Amino acid sequence: MSHCHLQSTRMKATAIIVGSILFLPAVSFTQSPQDAESGTNVSQILVAPVKVDGEIIFYVRGTSSFSAEQRADAICDRIISASRDQSVPIDSVRIIPRAELMRIFAGKHFIINLYEADATKEGIHLSVLAEIVRQKIRSAIEIYRHDRSRPVMIKNSLYAIGALILLLVSLFILLLLLRWLHRLIENRIRSRFESMENKSYHLIQSGQLWKGFHLLFRILRIVSRSKRSGACSKRASRSRAVITSGCLSASASI
Repeated sequence: MSHCHLQSTRMKATAIIVGSILFLPAVSFTQSPQDAESGTNVSQILVAPVKVDGEIIFYVRGTSSFSAEQRADAICDRIISASRDQSVPIDSVRIIPRAELMRIFAGKHFIINLYEADATKEGIHLSVLAEIVRQKIRSAIEIYRHDRSRPVMIKNSLYAIGALILLLVSLFILLLLLRWLHRLIENRIRSRFESMENKSYHLIQSGQLWKGFHLLFRILRIVSRSKRSGACSKRASRSRAVITSGCLSASASI
C-alpha cells in the first residue's frame, strides 16, 4: 500500500517537472518583442514609482528580468510616447487579457503588462487592478496633452512674464528703499559728526578764552606790581629829601 502511494507521488512530481519545462518556453514566447517586462516572476520586495511630469501615477514591482526602476522608467517612456502621438485618442487606452496577465495599450502603443503577483500584493483581483491602472494611464495622457496645449502654454507664458515683471518691480522698489535708507543713515552720521565738530570747536574757543583771560590777569598783576614799586620808590625819595633838609637846617643853626 505504501509502495503504491510512493510510486504515485513520484509520478506526480515527474509530471509537475515536465509540465514546468514545457510551460516556461510557452510563456516566454507569448511576450511581445516590444514588451520590456519579460518574465512573470514579480519581485515582492522592490517597488518603484511611475512618474510623468514629476507626478506619481502608480507603483510597479521588479520582474525576474528587470528591476523595479527599469520597469518604471520603461512604462513612463511608453506613456509619454503615446501622449505625444496626437493620432492616439484618449479613449483608445484598453486592456487586452492574456493567460495569467493583462496587457494595456494606448492605441498601437504598448504600455504595461500586469501579472497576478501585482494584483496579489495589492490584495485585489487582476482585472480590477488592470482597470485602475488603465484609468490612471488615461488620465496621465490627458493631463500631459492638456498641459502642452497651445492655450495653456500661452497662459503659462503670460504668467511667467507677469512674474518676471513683478520681480523686476520688486527689485526696483527694494533698490529705492536701500538708497533711501543709505541716505538717511549717511545724513544722521553726518549730523552727528557736525555736532561733534561744533562741540569740539566750542571747547577750543573756551580754552582759548581762558588762556587769554589768564594772560590778561598776569599782565594786570605785573602792571599793578610795577605801579606799587614806583610809588614806594617815590615815597623813599621824599623821605630821603626831608631827612636831608632837616640835617641841613640843623647844621646851619649850629
